[in-house]
Amino acid sequence: MRRLAVLLIGLAFIGAGLIMLVLPGPGLLVSIAGLALLATEFAWAERMLYRTRARANLAISTLNAARRGRVLLVTSSLAMLTGGAAVLALVEGQRLIGASACIAGLCALAARLPHTQRLLDAGASSDTTTPSKGTPS
Repeated sequence: MRRLAVLLIGLAFIGAGLIMLVLPGPGLLVSIAGLALLATEFAWAERMLYRTRARANLAISTLNAARRGRVLLVTSSLAMLTGGAAVLALVEGQRLIGASACIAGLCALAARLPHTQRLLDAGASSDTTTPSKGTPS
């Protein structure tokens, strides 16, 4: 029952994340959270999570390495924060969309913090191998 519950909830998170890729919200983060939940029970999800983390770490490191990338990251982060705050304050029925846009903006700004960047760089170099899980899926 536990594996079934984890499977259903994890797939729901991934589905919501995929929907948020075209609608406002932190789609990639929600999808990765669903994958992390699935990885607690399934070896295939753990392998996929490690590959996804490695690619995300590499993408953020590459983006932060170039001046243009840093400017675009900060600009888009501030735009998400500003737009999300405006929706939160002005649009009565869409507070969830405003909050998710603010969260996405904060997450993108966090990628610019030096401590976060060191963690991402270390993760990108150490995530090249996939772990072995004791239980088969």
